[in-house]
Amino acid sequence: MGRSRYVITEPDLPHFLTCTVVDWLPLFSHPALVDILLTCWRYQQQHQGLRLYGYVVMENHLHYLAQARDLPRCVAGFKSFTARRIVEHLQSIGAAQALDRLVRARRRTSTTEISSSGRKAAMPSWCAARR
Repeated sequence: MGRSRYVITEPDLPHFLTCTVVDWLPLFSHPALVDILLTCWRYQQQHQGLRLYGYVVMENHLHYLAQARDLPRCVAGFKSFTARRIVEHLQSIGAAQALDRLVRARRRTSTTEISSSGRKAAMPSWCAARR
């Protein structure tokens, strides 16, 4: 088995997984983008042995319970496929550039520099308020 950034310690058991949208953009409020997720899961169920026990899709992230013989490969494939298809869809409707500008604007206005043991890190302003 090749290297993977996803570590599955008990492959014969279901796992709880979470995926988030970059900068928490509310992409999944659009039904066409949710359909991309569902299409990918259907394919993985039919061709890669994915067992999907349940899921919840919110506007900017999702959770799911899944099991597969090679779950790290399924997760990587799911994220790669859905990201490509979502970008393609946004480009086809002319929204990709607008979202890119929104992401850059959010990153400029919503970060606060904090100092921790001599190092600086960018942190969303809403996180800084919760410290």
